[in-house]
Amino acid sequence: MHIREFRIPMPLDLEQYYLAQMYMNARAPIEDSADGGSMEILVPSTPRVDEETGQDYIYTHKVFHISTFLPKWVRILLPGAAKVDAFETSFAQYPELVRTEYYCPLLRKHFKLVVLSSHYADDNCGQHNALHLSEKDLARRSVDVIDILEDDLPEDEFEEEFAPDKWPTRLEPGWRDREGVMTAYKVVKIKVGIIGFQNRLERFLLYLIRNQFLKYHQKSFAWKPYWRDMTIDDVRAMELKTTSELHARFGGRDDGGIGRTAASVL
Repeated sequence: MHIREFRIPMPLDLEQYYLAQMYMNARAPIEDSADGGSMEILVPSTPRVDEETGQDYIYTHKVFHISTFLPKWVRILLPGAAKVDAFETSFAQYPELVRTEYYCPLLRKHFKLVVLSSHYADDNCGQHNALHLSEKDLARRSVDVIDILEDDLPEDEFEEEFAPDKWPTRLEPGWRDREGVMTAYKVVKIKVGIIGFQNRLERFLLYLIRNQFLKYHQKSFAWKPYWRDMTIDDVRAMELKTTSELHARFGGRDDGGIGRTAASVL
């Protein structure tokens, strides 16, 4: 198992970050699907209550159709890789804790991916153990700071319109040392139980995850002119529209049928 803690400072406050991420989650799937991406929102952001603790949380459920994005060496390893889906369930108590779990029916018990996120205001990667990991997990954890200004995406992920010099609000070197910076901490725990390829697959997936964190945090900041005057209700209405459009685009399947397919995720 690999445990990687990504620390992502952002030039936003906690309320702005939440709005930016909600907007990005509502807009990006439509644009990505037009470019060949393949994701469906099975259950949009839905308020729920934990029956044991009585605490409120936001639940979401998605599926990613990832077969066409797997490199050849991965497809060779996976019998039935002509159809590979990854289901995501998220339980959000923002900003304290967001737990996101992934399940791949093809790999079943041989694949485990959990992302734990916590968010701190007025913070530049200063928390030693933001997710309260055990001593055992801390010993295995590696830390990776993602800088949305200084870090580069690989060529096949780069989009010119989202390059830092195109952002409406320009950032200058040293921006992280100024006031008004918050940090998103994301601990990724990943385990792939394929003998002989476990380490290579886990490292490959961590590489993909890092690129996605960088890419979509850059996008959410670049889209600030679009979301800054919106309300949470505005963004949730936008998410519902996105959900309907994606269902229509992928054959108009209803939640019930998809939900039965993904029942083991919950």
